[in-house]
Amino acid sequence: MIYFTRKTMVMYKNKLENKQYCIRYILMIRWLKDQNRKEA
Repeated sequence: MIYFTRKTMVMYKNKLENKQYCIRYILMIRWLKDQNRKEA
């Protein structure tokens, strides 16, 4: 059993959120590129 302090929980949560944000950002860029290709 891993002992989580409040600080490590917040850090872990922030890491997960940052990862999700990066994935969302990459998907958005990819989508925008596809949109530009369709319009061209």
